[in-house]
Amino acid sequence: MNSVRAALCSIIRHRGSPAAVAELRLPTEAWLRLIAEAERHGLAPLLWSALARLDENRLPPGLAGRARAARGEMEGRTARLQRGLAEAAEALTGSGIRTLVLKGTALGRRCYGDPAVRVGQDIDLLVHQRDVEPAAAALVARGFIREPRPYALIREDHLVRHRDGLVVDLHWNITGAQFPLDLDFAAIWESRQPGPVMDMPGDAWLLLMSAVYLLKDYPELRLAYLADFTALSAHAAEEDWRDLARLAESTGTRRIVALTLEMARRLLDLRLEEAAALFPPDRKVQGAAQRLETALDRPVDSLQPHLARLVQVLRQANLRERRRERLQALASLWSLLVSPTPEDTALAGRLGTAPRLLRPLRLAGTFLATSLSRGKDAMTRKVAGARHELGAAATARGLRRLRPARGVSLHLIDDQGLLFDARGEALYSLSTSAAWLWCSLEEGTSAADLREAYTASFGRSPEDAARDVDATLRSWQELGLLDGFGRCPAGARDKEEADSEEALPAAPAGLAPPAIERRFRLLDTVFRLGLPGAAEAALVEPVMAAFAIAADAASGNASEEVVLQLASVPDGYVLVGEGRILDRCDSPAGVAPIVKAELLVAAINRYDFSFYLHAAMLRAGEDCLLLPAAPGSGKTTLSAALARAGLAYHSDEVTLLDGERLAARGVPLCPAVKEGSWPVLKERYPELDRQPRHRRGDDKIVRYLPPPVHPGDRALDRHWPVRWIVFPRYRAGAATALRPLARIEALRRLLDECLALRLQLDEAAVERLARWIEGIECHELEVGDLDAAVGLVRGLCLERARASVS
Repeated sequence: MNSVRAALCSIIRHRGSPAAVAELRLPTEAWLRLIAEAERHGLAPLLWSALARLDENRLPPGLAGRARAARGEMEGRTARLQRGLAEAAEALTGSGIRTLVLKGTALGRRCYGDPAVRVGQDIDLLVHQRDVEPAAAALVARGFIREPRPYALIREDHLVRHRDGLVVDLHWNITGAQFPLDLDFAAIWESRQPGPVMDMPGDAWLLLMSAVYLLKDYPELRLAYLADFTALSAHAAEEDWRDLARLAESTGTRRIVALTLEMARRLLDLRLEEAAALFPPDRKVQGAAQRLETALDRPVDSLQPHLARLVQVLRQANLRERRRERLQALASLWSLLVSPTPEDTALAGRLGTAPRLLRPLRLAGTFLATSLSRGKDAMTRKVAGARHELGAAATARGLRRLRPARGVSLHLIDDQGLLFDARGEALYSLSTSAAWLWCSLEEGTSAADLREAYTASFGRSPEDAARDVDATLRSWQELGLLDGFGRCPAGARDKEEADSEEALPAAPAGLAPPAIERRFRLLDTVFRLGLPGAAEAALVEPVMAAFAIAADAASGNASEEVVLQLASVPDGYVLVGEGRILDRCDSPAGVAPIVKAELLVAAINRYDFSFYLHAAMLRAGEDCLLLPAAPGSGKTTLSAALARAGLAYHSDEVTLLDGERLAARGVPLCPAVKEGSWPVLKERYPELDRQPRHRRGDDKIVRYLPPPVHPGDRALDRHWPVRWIVFPRYRAGAATALRPLARIEALRRLLDECLALRLQLDEAAVERLARWIEGIECHELEVGDLDAAVGLVRGLCLERARASVS
């Protein structure tokens, strides 16, 4: 064992005693490696607490100050989590829900007498599985939002309250199906012991849980759980060990506890004779212990993610003594390998006239239609999906003979998948359970066998399994993805959409001819815009200056121009084209927004593209960055700041992808900066204060910032390869962080921001889309501080762009 590992084990054995840490004689470099190892194994709070209590003369220069700062941060986080735990306890107890606290500060107090040495990032609670929904509802009433965990096999609900950053993991089990555990909540509740804020499991259950947590990622392990087991052992009486033996027998975890005791003996020289007599190590335990010792010093395998996960599950299954647990772990293999997104959210594209519309779908059958409205921002409306109602008898007969329809294919992205229906040009991203069900249907599994296998593979009750399986299959029936059931008649949704479009009113008679004309070129379209006077021209020209062209530069064929007129009427202004009113506003403050919006929509409708994305576009070298996001996410502010930080600006809201390479072209409109962002951007753009105020159709007051581009820059007319996609979200007071995002989740979010689709979707096109996203770095960006966000994105793009050139 190397000196750093020996020092870490000494700290665990002595439960973070400052005296034990003071005896360490390590050079400065070894201290730094010790800190890194402690962080990797979740032991940093224990180490920092010990260092903070030592005389700084015994430590390398600067380390004592770091320790005191870390200790202060830990105490502040502990206090915040304790307040959150008290609030959660009040909410759940008030709803009559029996709840126990796991891990975290409660375990720190029990094991070490100091909650801060076991402080985590969230609050872990355990409830009975039947109480998950009411417990989550009680927390949602306190401002929490349910956010699915990115796990293949779920054992908890993840709830976040963004205003203060509190996170609650609401467990009904502590492991997924790949490492099954029979967790008897009633038995745990009966053995509970009081905590300072909320009750916690008894010591025998805490010992068992610590052993399971230590080995649930076998053949890798985090020593924090071995430290917990060791600290609990110091409190354990003879009766606790006998209780632990009974629990291990009933849950099939004797070998897991025996292996934990063997690791305590090997690494910590901790010999618990009473416990060892109850859990004698067999040959498999000895072999696993040797593998774990090796894994502490170097990774056991250097494998691709699929194969590494496969090997891990096989080794975990081999560690179990009961056949049922081994089979349940093996049954989880397919779900782990496919590992789709955690939500039952589907993405569907539907053909139509120009532009073809992309429709994100929920598997429940509700269509969320996103369309272009003349002179308006993109709007979202709900359209009920076609239903295929089945009687109970027909349902029972149908579920026995369901099979995937012809023309529906599965496409893998990394270790996740897309389902494509070529008949309706629809895309679906499947949840873990949905992907598992689909593959089982392909193998010809009957409905009854599906329910039984689902129960075993996902740790659900038979009632929950039947409900989940039947609901998913019925959703697929409604979407026409299974043979033997009718689909929505072709053209039905086209007719519904056509009927819902509001006819444009005719232009009023007797409009005065325009006093001023200006010409603009957007994309490939030339516009001739008539204006009633100089005042209106002064409002429009600064906003459209980047697209202005001289009269002699316009198209030689006047019939190819799009002719529009802004006319003054008694109640304001109307924008007229082809004898119809395209849009209107009631004051001069609305003139520029309606002109900008109408020219943009008309230009995009006349341009050849595959995808129209609501995304900012910036460029670093020969590659570009996309920032797709919904309105209000801070996308415009971030893109304007990035343009001042060295990235080339192409657009703050409109990005078009071409058909073959799916390369991107932006439309460099003036960024519409809302009132809240004026002070933030003022230092970067002093001219912003001098711009007039405009009122958009959504009643937002904006100033249009002159686009930070060079007039005549040919780069703006090109398509550029996409290398980075970052999804920003501004949240006041949040810690700014850039996190990697699974590519299939990135594709789902990207298509959520796709306002129009013209790509002819077929199997080859979907495969091209899957290969395209595989070559892109995908991230999500939490923005609390603009400077920090700019630094993270700039580092991501500019440094790697230089590395590519080198």
